[in-house]
Amino acid sequence: MNILELTALVFCGSLVAGIVGSLSGLGGAIIITPLLTLALGVDIHYAMGAALVSVIATSSGAAAAYVKEGPDYAVFHREPAEFRSVTGIVSAALSRDGGGIIQLGILLLIATPVARVVFSVFAFSIQRDWLYTLVTLIVLAVLVFSLAA
Repeated sequence: MNILELTALVFCGSLVAGIVGSLSGLGGAIIITPLLTLALGVDIHYAMGAALVSVIATSSGAAAAYVKEGPDYAVFHREPAEFRSVTGIVSAALSRDGGGIIQLGILLLIATPVARVVFSVFAFSIQRDWLYTLVTLIVLAVLVFSLAA
């Protein structure tokens, strides 16, 4: 494979990765890295470096567009009333409301590490490792305080 074929293949793969990434919300690196390593035989370290460069480039472009446009702080858009409680979020998600589904996803993303800390408290207590139980309880208290405040 010559350099022209390699460049065309990487360009087409990057184009597909960008389209799939923008449509699905996934980063293009999740497609580019396997393409480079599995299809083209590139070393994983170089593939990860290329993915990192693409992430930096696209993030910089998005940040520049955001700074150029600027946020509108004149109007505060509050969440609708149904998204201010767990039951409201779940019922909105079950009724296939897009905002409810997003809020439920965010709620699950927040609940996952909290549940992990709670399970760690029980695991350390069962092992009678009181130092780690105390540290984990402090972490849990900080999490609960930050979510409740």
